[in-house]
Amino acid sequence: MRRISFLWLVLWQSILPLVAQQEDLQGGFTLGWQIGQRGMGLEVAGLSGSYTRPWVFGLDIRNLRDLREALITPYGQQGRRYVYGKTHHCLILAPTAGVIRSLGTHGSLSSISLQVGAQAGPALALLNPYHLVVYDQTSLSFVIRPYDPAQHVYQTIAGRSGWVSSPLDLRAQVGATARVYIQTDMARGVRNIGAFRFGFQADIFPQSLPLLATRPDLANRRLYLSATLSLITGSRW
Repeated sequence: MRRISFLWLVLWQSILPLVAQQEDLQGGFTLGWQIGQRGMGLEVAGLSGSYTRPWVFGLDIRNLRDLREALITPYGQQGRRYVYGKTHHCLILAPTAGVIRSLGTHGSLSSISLQVGAQAGPALALLNPYHLVVYDQTSLSFVIRPYDPAQHVYQTIAGRSGWVSSPLDLRAQVGATARVYIQTDMARGVRNIGAFRFGFQADIFPQSLPLLATRPDLANRRLYLSATLSLITGSRW
């Protein structure tokens, strides 16, 4: 009995400094790399509040694509592969706010913390026309043009235009975004953050995003759902 009491006292004395350190940490910063079904991006966030339940204020920068997009090889087997029928690139800028809750904190016996979180906020979709290299029958040369389903057919498309050579003609559409996730923080020490995050994300807009050329059997969407996987690093202070 005395041995059990002694071991419990040693364990409690080893946990107390960690609890004290956690109570002193009221802020933090994280940087994440996200890959999902609909694209990739960056997640930047600040943490504020208690160690076990901090508020999160973040900014997401990521691209958005339709799952029906498929790369094909240009006519003549040369040039960059492209998505036939794609009309716009889409970049999402989304400031978000939310909360993370720890289901188990770092301790002396384990360096893994399981956490759940949720964030939401407005989403700004920046749309730029999808440019292709096409054969112009008037000038008898290859030119860069935004994809036009009424004019450009497979036999006249030589490939996708590069990012540098594609002109900017941005237009914006405002919507909303939300995500829920679970993450495992495996960083050593209470001040470090190193987590794998798995989540589900939703982007919704009042009008459908013109990502693809519409047909009777194909319509653009207002709601985009995606499963995501992120690598999160950062620190607390």
